[in-house]
Amino acid sequence: MVRHLEFRDGRWHLSNASEKYGEERPLLEPTGPPKASPLLNRKTRSGSIASEGDRATVETGLSRWRWWALAVFCVMACYQNVVWISYSTIVRESTAYYGVSSAQIQNLLAVCSAIFIPAVFIISPLSDRIGLRSGVIMSSVFCAVGAVARWLGGPSYAWCFVGQTLNGLAGPVICNCPAQLASQWFPVEQRATATAIAWSAQALGTAVAYLLVPYTVKRAEDLALYNECTAFAGIAILALSCAFPPPPPLPASYSAAFAKEGFFPSAKPLWNNLSYKSLTVAWGLTTGTLVGLSTFLNIYMSTGNMAGRFSDEKLGWVGFAGNCINLFGVIALPATVDALGAQRHMKWICVPLFFLCALGTVGFGFTLCFSPPGTSVWLIAAPYMLISLIYGAVTPLCFELAAELVFPVAEESSSAWINLSYMAINVAAVFVYDHLSTEFAMFGSAGVIFLCSILLATIGNIHKRYDLDRAGLSPAPQPEPEDEDNEPLKIN
Repeated sequence: MVRHLEFRDGRWHLSNASEKYGEERPLLEPTGPPKASPLLNRKTRSGSIASEGDRATVETGLSRWRWWALAVFCVMACYQNVVWISYSTIVRESTAYYGVSSAQIQNLLAVCSAIFIPAVFIISPLSDRIGLRSGVIMSSVFCAVGAVARWLGGPSYAWCFVGQTLNGLAGPVICNCPAQLASQWFPVEQRATATAIAWSAQALGTAVAYLLVPYTVKRAEDLALYNECTAFAGIAILALSCAFPPPPPLPASYSAAFAKEGFFPSAKPLWNNLSYKSLTVAWGLTTGTLVGLSTFLNIYMSTGNMAGRFSDEKLGWVGFAGNCINLFGVIALPATVDALGAQRHMKWICVPLFFLCALGTVGFGFTLCFSPPGTSVWLIAAPYMLISLIYGAVTPLCFELAAELVFPVAEESSSAWINLSYMAINVAAVFVYDHLSTEFAMFGSAGVIFLCSILLATIGNIHKRYDLDRAGLSPAPQPEPEDEDNEPLKIN
C-alpha cells in the first residue's frame, strides 16, 4: 500500500491516497517548527527533515520473515532466563559445588538485575545506533561468552559470577525490545500479540529452569556437566541469532515509518509526560514487588508456618506451574485485545487487574501464614497462581500503552525507562524482603500494588500511535477514524 504525503502549513497532509478518505486529509498537528516532524528515510536510516512543500511517499507492507524474527528473539530470551534463574532452583547443590553460602548463590540471581541498571545507559543507545538485528547478535555474544566462562571456570565462584554478569548484559535488549520488534515487523492488529509473545519467552525460560534444572542437577558434581551443556547451548544460540533477519524492506505500519527519538533524546519528553511517569511508577513498583516475592517463593514456603511441609521438588513444581500460568496470561490477554480491536481500552483493562493482583497478594499472605498443617500445597499456592496470571497478562499491555503515550519516542526507549524503574525496585525489594517476615512482606506488598492500581487509573487514555495508524495508513484496511469534523490527529 502506497500513501503520498505533502508537508504544508506546518503539518503533513495525506493527498489523494484513497477514495475512502477523500482527496485530502491533514494528519499531524505541528509540534513546533516543521523539523519536529521527520519521516524515516529508509535508505539512510536517519530522520529526513520536513520543510514547506516537501513530499514523501510511505509504502507499507508485511514481511514473511516477521515470525522468524520473533522466533529467534524468543529462543535467545528463553535461554538467557534459564541461565539467569537456574542456580536459585538448586541452592543446596550450588552451595556445595562452589563452596559458598546460600546468600552468595542468590547474588547470582541479583547480579543480573543489578547490572541492568548501569548497562542500559550504554547498551540501549548503542542498540539505537546499530539496529535491532545487531542488538540481538550482541546480546547472544554476552550469553555465549558468559556460559563459556562458567564452564571453563569449574567450581570457581568468581568465574560463575563473571558469567552471570555477562548474561545479565543481554537484559537491556531482551527486556526493552519486544515492543520495538512488534512495531518494526507487525501490523497494528498483531502488535500487542507480538509484544506478548516476545515477552513471554522470559517466563518460558523461568518455567523451564524450575522444571528442568532440579531434575538435571541431583548432586553437586552434576553442575559441571550442566555448565558444559549451557556453554554449548549458548554457542548454538549465538549461531542462531546470526540468522535474525535485517529490517523489513517496508514498514509494517505508518507509525513504523516515522523517525523516532532514541534513548537519551527521549529522556526530557518522557520526564515531562505525567501519564508516562505515572505508568512507570505504577508498573515498576508492582513488577519489582512481585518479582521480589517470586525470588523468595521457596523461602516463604519452607519457613515459618510452612517449615518442613514440602520438599524442594514439590516447591519446584509450584514455581513451574506459576510460570506456566504467567506464560498463558502473557499471551492470552494481549491476543484477545488484538482480536477484539480493544487497543484503545488497554488502560481500563489493566486497572482492575492491578486491583485483583493486590487482592491475590493478600490471599497468598493468608494461606502462607494461617493455613493448618496438612493443607495441600496447591491450595496454599492458589493465590500465587492468580498473581502470576494477572502479572503476566498486564505486562505486555503496559509496554504497548507506554509506546502509545509517548509516540514518536522509540518503543525501545519507552520500555527501557520503565524497566529501569522495575530493576531498581527489584534490587531494593530483594534486599528488603530478606529482612521481613512473611506477614510483612505479603501484606505490605498488597498495599503497594493497591496504591499502584489507583495511580494507574489517573493516567491519560491516550493512543497517539494507534490513532495515526487508524487513519488508513496501515497495510490492512482500517475503519474510519473516530475524530469528529476531520480534526487533525495530534501526536503530542
